[in-house]
Amino acid sequence: MSVDLRGLLLRLLREDEEFRLAVMGLLGYADLKSSVDRLVEAVNELTKLAKAHEERLVKVEDRLSRIETTIEELTKAVKAHEERLARLESAVEELTKIVKEHEERLAKLEERVAGVEDRLTRLEAVVEELAKATRENTKAIEELTKIVKEHGERLGRIERRLTGIENMLNNLTIGLEDEANHVVQHLLKQRGIEIRTRPTFFDRRYEFDIYGTSEQLTIIGDAKVKVGPKAVRRLVGRVDRVMKRWPDRFKGRVVVVLYCLRALEKAVDIASKYGVWLIEDMEERTKPI
Repeated sequence: MSVDLRGLLLRLLREDEEFRLAVMGLLGYADLKSSVDRLVEAVNELTKLAKAHEERLVKVEDRLSRIETTIEELTKAVKAHEERLARLESAVEELTKIVKEHEERLAKLEERVAGVEDRLTRLEAVVEELAKATRENTKAIEELTKIVKEHGERLGRIERRLTGIENMLNNLTIGLEDEANHVVQHLLKQRGIEIRTRPTFFDRRYEFDIYGTSEQLTIIGDAKVKVGPKAVRRLVGRVDRVMKRWPDRFKGRVVVVLYCLRALEKAVDIASKYGVWLIEDMEERTKPI
């Protein structure tokens, strides 16, 4: 194409609108513009749709976050309940053993009561025979009445003794600490040592079931239902820490005592190793004193 022809075409496109529209029609500009317009509309619709999906996604993510938070809280609560259940199961096991031991003691007491009741039954039979034999003798009846009264008084004394025994059993059930202190004081007294022991608080953290001191001797320890090696080591460590913090409360020789209703064999070995006075159900398993 010559330079003059190109220049002429360019001038016509700039100056002649009719010629310019004709050229645009030949080139398909109208269809192209229409397609572009449709594409713009489609893009706008897609943009609106994407924005709506983004808003829904934000809401879904917010709900998911709240659900995750709720799940985390529920998980913590379940874990706390599991731990509490484990502690309760352990406590129930210990109480079951205590109840079994006291049931055995109660069975022995019931045997003694049965013997007393048998004696009372025989006594009642004797009283009945005496009553029949002395109905016609007023003096004999009076004597028999006196005898019956005396036996009633004896029965009252027996009932009071039984009540005392029942109270003692209740005290044994409730006060393992009291039993431990009584036994420790009794064993010390057998050795000629007079020391009053009792539960003692050093502070909120350190509490001992058994504690007593004199110028020559200090007794300190705990009372447990069942004792294993771990309990012995823990008690020795606690006593060491207390002695360092309150040295003025430990006079003379210090004896660590551990009272229990049941001691494992390994616990006896560990107690001997550390010099702990181990007492199992009123029987000395080790004798550091």
